[in-house]
Amino acid sequence: KNYLPMAEATGTLWENKTAHASCNHGFAGHVAHIIYRDILGVHFDPVSRTVDFRPPKLNLEWCRGMIPVGNDWIEAEWKRSGRRLETDLVLPKGFKSI
Repeated sequence: KNYLPMAEATGTLWENKTAHASCNHGFAGHVAHIIYRDILGVHFDPVSRTVDFRPPKLNLEWCRGMIPVGNDWIEAEWKRSGRRLETDLVLPKGFKSI
C-alpha cells in the first residue's frame, strides 16, 4: 500500500514517502530484504550458497518472488488454500536448500 505508488511512478522505492525530495532507491535494498525474508520466507546465505525456505504464517493467499544472485535467480512461491500450503523453490546451480 505505501510502496505501490512509488514503484508505479519510478519503478523503485524511495527514501521518503513523497516525491518532493530524493527519489533515490537506495532504501529499496533494505525493504526488499525484509520482503524476501518476512513475506516470501526466503532466508539465504550467498557465501555458503544455502537457502532456507520457510513461508510465514501471514493472512495472505500467495506470494511469489525472484531474488537475483549473480547472473541467476532464486525463485520461490507459496500458495495457501484453506489449511493446505503449496510451495515451489527453484535454485541456481551450486545452491542447496537446507
